Amino acid sequence: MLLDEIPRLRDDKNSYGPKGKNFIAHVDMPEDVENAYYHLKIG
Repeated sequence: MLLDEIPRLRDDKNSYGPKGKNFIAHVDMPEDVENAYYHLKIG
């Protein structure tokens, strides 16, 4: 469930951020979190 939230927090056209659906404010995603997400997602 947590892995599904990472893409939603990004600030791009597919997110809930200002550049997407504008439901939430911009979230700065730490590089460590992005790296961990990538490694968990690709297995």
